[in-house]
Amino acid sequence: MPRLRWTPELHHCFVRAVDTLGGEDRATPKMILEIMDVKGLTISHIKSHLQMYRSMKHEQIMKALVAKNSIKAAGSSPQSDSFPNPFHASLLYDPLIQQVDKITNIGSNTSHHLASPDR
Repeated sequence: MPRLRWTPELHHCFVRAVDTLGGEDRATPKMILEIMDVKGLTISHIKSHLQMYRSMKHEQIMKALVAKNSIKAAGSSPQSDSFPNPFHASLLYDPLIQQVDKITNIGSNTSHHLASPDR
């Protein structure tokens, strides 16, 4: 397989294709390749990039989950100063925390969670 440099534009095209197909867990390399329709791009390129992309997304979700749990343990909200710390975990990970909430069904009565609750 010839080496391929994933430019920001090519990666953006990949992400759009993945999103069109319903996300990284539902998208298949063959469908991504068809949607992207880029000359010289092979299924092997897509498989490799999709594996890396899934791994990166999983890592982001896990970091957000850890950040959310640490925020809860520390009092759940940043100090109420006029200017909140822009590097506070709750501000950095807010979109990811929302994704984690959605995935883990926090607040619902289901038992499908990424991490077991503290007991």
